[in-house]
Amino acid sequence: MLSSGIKPENIIFVGDSAGGNLALALSLYLKEQKLSQPAALVLISPWTTFEQNASSRIKNSERDLVLGSKGFPLYQEVQIRKPSYAGNMKLDDPKLSPIHADLRGLPPMLIQIGSYELFVDDGLSLFNRALSDDVEAALTTYPGMPHDFPLLLPELYETELSLKEFRDFVNRYLK
Repeated sequence: MLSSGIKPENIIFVGDSAGGNLALALSLYLKEQKLSQPAALVLISPWTTFEQNASSRIKNSERDLVLGSKGFPLYQEVQIRKPSYAGNMKLDDPKLSPIHADLRGLPPMLIQIGSYELFVDDGLSLFNRALSDDVEAALTTYPGMPHDFPLLLPELYETELSLKEFRDFVNRYLK
């Protein structure tokens, strides 16, 4: 995009779930390569670590109606398996689990999570890490909502609130 003339201040990275991990990892890669950052990051239910020691992964395993519960197809992927592409990498390697990276120099980020999702701790940890690394960050936790609710449950009032917050955040940073 940059080589085609699009200015970084006109780019917003948006990612949900594993896509939140990828958006964050891409921003970290740009930093490592000394390339321009996008104007902002919007991370919905970001999966920021492949480590499986977060208490919300246990506490919310029955409440998250999208990723939780042993009967749901993605439960095994999130709770038990190491990603095949990880190879010999440790699960806390920042390239897999960007929560362990130095976030300094990243653009402002909006983090949205549902209080019932497996990745509550991922979002909270990312928010705290961003603030400690002097990154402007906003976190909104939507009570009673499961993983990725704004994309999977469009009829909910909470989804409307989430999307308005998303819009307002993007408008604040997009030139």
